[in-house]
Amino acid sequence: MSDAPLPTPAIPPGTAPAAASDTDTDTDTDTATDTDTDTDTLRAAELRAAVHHHAHRYYVLDAPELPDAAYDALFQELQALEAAHPALRTPDSPTQRIIGQVLAGFA
Repeated sequence: MSDAPLPTPAIPPGTAPAAASDTDTDTDTDTATDTDTDTDTLRAAELRAAVHHHAHRYYVLDAPELPDAAYDALFQELQALEAAHPALRTPDSPTQRIIGQVLAGFA
């Protein structure tokens, strides 16, 4: 077993949440909650897109870009986010369906 760190999971370019400003002095609780919700919503969308992308590469194309552990980490982060915020769970979320196609022998 290697001690090398796992590569950072690929998230589609341009979809990373904006970093919080160190100079932000807004103390309005509603605004902070809205910002947290916006960040969670964006992160859930990023994770759904990344998991869909990597599942397709793995299951359909047989050309994975990530080690299994990195994919599992993305999937588990999405599960945890949806569990903490059920409103973020969408019908097309990878957590809501079985990924992959039925093999011809099982149809």
